Order: sequence, then structure tokens, then C-alpha cells
Amino acid sequence: MNAKEPLTALQASYRAPHAARIFSDAVIDQEINNTDLLISKFAAERSTSTIYKMSLTNTAGERIDAFFMPVNLSFGGYGIWHTSREIRGIHNGSKVVSVVRATVWFGSDGFKSKHDIQFTLESRDFLTLVKHALATYAELTGVQLTPRTITRRAA
Repeated sequence: MNAKEPLTALQASYRAPHAARIFSDAVIDQEINNTDLLISKFAAERSTSTIYKMSLTNTAGERIDAFFMPVNLSFGGYGIWHTSREIRGIHNGSKVVSVVRATVWFGSDGFKSKHDIQFTLESRDFLTLVKHALATYAELTGVQLTPRTITRRAA
């Protein structure tokens, strides 16, 4: 590779795997910040993955937490949320899109929870992935979960 050739995303990820994680987390953070959902971010200083915890309630008013952790591993073992997927159309050929992949587990005792229900999902963005996770939980258990929200006061 010479200095005049542009650096591909794969090459950049290989050279600075921690940066790939930071950029991937930043996209998810931005999506979450544009909502009023009560979602907490957990990432220890030297951890290789970020976990998001979403606070929910069931129909009986009991609290249940949903945990989201990235599935994909970048160079250096860093967990990243995004991957590329080729979608083939019938008439339009194919195109490459970015998707979010995560393992989701639900529990009623925070991080101490046993993984009552756990599955892996893929969606076009994080908020769609959250919707799919809640729909999958409802289909498997017959229980609807409602996200807790942040109440903002007008100044």
C-alpha cells in the first residue's frame, strides 16, 4: 500500500481495532440519545465490548432488564455492532448495507440475572433491533414488555 491509496475500513480496523469499537459504539450512542428510552451503557476502561442495559416492565409492573452485547468481533477481539451484508434483489442486482448484530438476554436481577431468555438478532439499526428483541420476547413468552422512558422537563 502506498500513501496515495485510500485506506479501506477493513485496513483501518486492522491497524486500530480499538478505534473500530469506538466508532461502532458512537453510532449506537447517537441512536439512543435521539430517544427517550432508559438505556444505560456499560464499558469498563479496558473492556473489549460495550453492553447496553435497557430497563423494561412487564404487564404486572415488574422490572425486567434487557442486555444487548455486540456479536461481531473485530481485530484484537473488540466487540463491534456493525457488519456489512450483501442484499440481492430480483431485478436490481445486489447492494451492500450495514446491519447491527447483537446477542440479547433478559433477566429480572440485573447483571446477576441468569440468562432467562437469550438470542441473537440482526437489524438495520439498533432501535429496530430493540423492537425485534421485544417482539421476539413476546412471541417466546407471551408477555409484552414496555420500555421505561426518561422524563424530561421543559425549561
